[in-house]
Amino acid sequence: MKDIRTIDYIESKNDNINSHVIIYKDLLTGKTDYYTVRFSDNIYEILYMLRQRNFEILEIYNFGLDLSKQFNEEIVYHDKPYPVLDFSNEDVEEAKDFATEAHKNQFRKTGAPFVNHPIRVSKLIGNYYRRSDYINFLKICALLHDVIEDTNTTLIDLTLKFGPKVASIVLELTNDVILKRKLGKEEYLEKKMEVMSSLALLIKLCDRLDNVNDLRETSEEFTKKTISQTINILNYTIDNRLLNKEHIGIMDDILSILLLSNIDENQRIRIHKMKSKLSKKEKIDTLTLKLAR
Repeated sequence: MKDIRTIDYIESKNDNINSHVIIYKDLLTGKTDYYTVRFSDNIYEILYMLRQRNFEILEIYNFGLDLSKQFNEEIVYHDKPYPVLDFSNEDVEEAKDFATEAHKNQFRKTGAPFVNHPIRVSKLIGNYYRRSDYINFLKICALLHDVIEDTNTTLIDLTLKFGPKVASIVLELTNDVILKRKLGKEEYLEKKMEVMSSLALLIKLCDRLDNVNDLRETSEEFTKKTISQTINILNYTIDNRLLNKEHIGIMDDILSILLLSNIDENQRIRIHKMKSKLSKKEKIDTLTLKLAR
């Protein structure tokens, strides 16, 4: 290994927001490098991402343990849980009030007040996600997920009001207008959902689920376009990224709703194949997560 293996060098790169450092080798160039994992990151997805890019995982060190001892072992991995995000029910209500004010005088295609949508997405999060240390955090992010994109709220506003972790997730869920226009909405969302964090993807899928539930109130042309787009985006996501059981559960429910919609036979066959892939993927990705440990 090169000098990045030295304990002093790695410790100097830790500023108390990182949980692990991953030493990896680029199989194409032979170069050895490292990746620092933050507490807010999903280490399993990072490992998966590195392997997908032809990087060989050499060693993983935990900043919470004695690095000198770890360096004496051939390969080490110690799991360190996420820190608890201390958001209360009152914080959730504050985010709801903030979103209501931010989206004031905005309406959905159905004619309903726009804020009804993020409120429903927040409730969906509660239906699919059970970890008590993250649930209020996710509900807050869901309530605010459109405020940067669709209102005058800025990233700085959110950071000052709700903290950098909430602002970071909301920013992930905010569309890049220029790139979206360049790629087209469908391809843009495929690429975006492929690389976004696990927590952001959870909210994005609940967002899509609520949009699909709303289709019966929209025009036939918009409904057909949204159904086709949803099928393509979900199929791409199933094929191209690691998914947890919550992601898979939401996707399966979206597909079930689409099966009850006015779709053609080719779409029906495709959806059944996607549901089958989801069932197999749950087993495979669960195994992948275990191997990543």
